[in-house]
Amino acid sequence: MTSNTAIRRITALSVVAVATVAGIVSYRHGVTVARTHGETGFTGICYPVTIDGLVLAASMSILSAARHRAATPVMAWWLLSAGIIATVGVNMVNGMGHGPIGLVLAAWPALAMTGAFELLMRMVRESAERHETNANPLFVNARTAFPEANANGNVPSLASIKRTLAVSDSKARDVRQYLAAR
Repeated sequence: MTSNTAIRRITALSVVAVATVAGIVSYRHGVTVARTHGETGFTGICYPVTIDGLVLAASMSILSAARHRAATPVMAWWLLSAGIIATVGVNMVNGMGHGPIGLVLAAWPALAMTGAFELLMRMVRESAERHETNANPLFVNARTAFPEANANGNVPSLASIKRTLAVSDSKARDVRQYLAAR
């Protein structure tokens, strides 16, 4: 396993861990707030699911768009924002009775999850970009034509790339940049 693969796996596991803990804490806070404000029985335990479930659904929509390098639906961003505001708000209401520190502690799980999720989104976007670049026939041809090219300075000149691959100046620059980054 390469170090990049290990880093991606550790980051993904970290996001899952943060999400699990944040979800449990946020759910418990939500149930407490719902019950305190008159929602009992089944509805009292379902309210937090609608809030955090909305965050999860919107997040999965955004994740899917990132994986497919597609535009994220505007509605997903709106719903994610509304869900984050609602979950942070409910968590803060739960912590209000414990002073400023209680507010911060109660809000933290939702904020931590949002940050962790954004880190995961960046990884997914970068992975999709790498996959797209590596599948590009021009870059596949460049890897074949210049197997010795690497990031340690052993990169062919623009003239050599243009001549070997029969490409324009701009394509040759793209290939050189790609080969240098490998």
